[in-house]
Amino acid sequence: MHVSLHQHSQLYALAIITVLHILALSSTVLRLLDRFFKQRMWWDDYFAVLPLCTDAMFLAMYWLSGASASGLSHSPFFSLFTYSLLHLTTIWSSRIILALGLARIFPPGQKIRRVSLGLAALFCITGIGLIFSTTALCTKRGTPFYRSTPASCTRGKGRVPLPALIVLICDAVTEALLVVVPFQVLRRMKLPKHQKRLILLAGSASLFTFMTLVAFCVLWYGPFEFGDGSRGPNLSNTIISHIEVTTCLIVSNLLVVVSFLYRMKRKVQFARGRPMDSTVQSDTTTTSETASRSNRRTGTRPTEHSTIPQTEITTLSLTEVISVFSEPRYSQWDDEYLDVDSEWVTSHPTNGSN
Repeated sequence: MHVSLHQHSQLYALAIITVLHILALSSTVLRLLDRFFKQRMWWDDYFAVLPLCTDAMFLAMYWLSGASASGLSHSPFFSLFTYSLLHLTTIWSSRIILALGLARIFPPGQKIRRVSLGLAALFCITGIGLIFSTTALCTKRGTPFYRSTPASCTRGKGRVPLPALIVLICDAVTEALLVVVPFQVLRRMKLPKHQKRLILLAGSASLFTFMTLVAFCVLWYGPFEFGDGSRGPNLSNTIISHIEVTTCLIVSNLLVVVSFLYRMKRKVQFARGRPMDSTVQSDTTTTSETASRSNRRTGTRPTEHSTIPQTEITTLSLTEVISVFSEPRYSQWDDEYLDVDSEWVTSHPTNGSN
């Protein structure tokens, strides 16, 4: 009966982990396809290919290991080094994508854009440093790095593992920066309400990834003994580690995915409610609005034989053209106003821009 329950637990864990990775991978593929067909690929989209590959390998590693509790062995592919490499690469590359995604909102020359690009570079250096430090601190002298285990990691005062402490500090600082920068975005830029909600959502979601990180470090490196008397990775913290990875990847694609889904919803609503003569009705309405404005300016009543001087018509036409480009109507933003892109933001600078 005990074996049966253990097998059922492994099957449940396999199902949960697989679903989470499918969601993360699907969000990344959707991001790349959406940006590619819209011809708006940028550095954050190109960089998304890296966590797409490492997350797929991370899932394959779990499947090929037989979905065991730890998934680790002395084999090079199933070692702690490979696990840490895929785990940390996916997490930190996802954070780089978030920083680059915030940078692309701002036009070149603005201070917050440079800060976001600097954060992306900092995250890249930090991720590489954590991979090397974790490998060095968890490898015993005279033992190949691919034979290291969580139990062999160097521990400091109070038996606290140094790799876990270093990772936890770096992640705490990183998540704080990823929360502060979006608030700076909202303070410096005049954005639509929906984009404000999206950026706030991205910043708030980073807190959830930090909580999963804390749980992962406590269970993975903590001095806990499980049912079989072993320490380190078991079924529960293996699931938490995969939740952490998939959450980071989903959050990095959140702005693009939610924008895409909202645009699809708007298109469906527009297709269902659009009248057959919408073009004619729109032209008639525009002409009526222009005539009524001219009548109010000249103080004349809209009679059947009233005419407007040609010079006044020209002035009104220029005024309408200028108003269209300076204050776009909601109908012009049906497909684009939720897309986090610098293309339309550059035409709406604020007084705080540099």
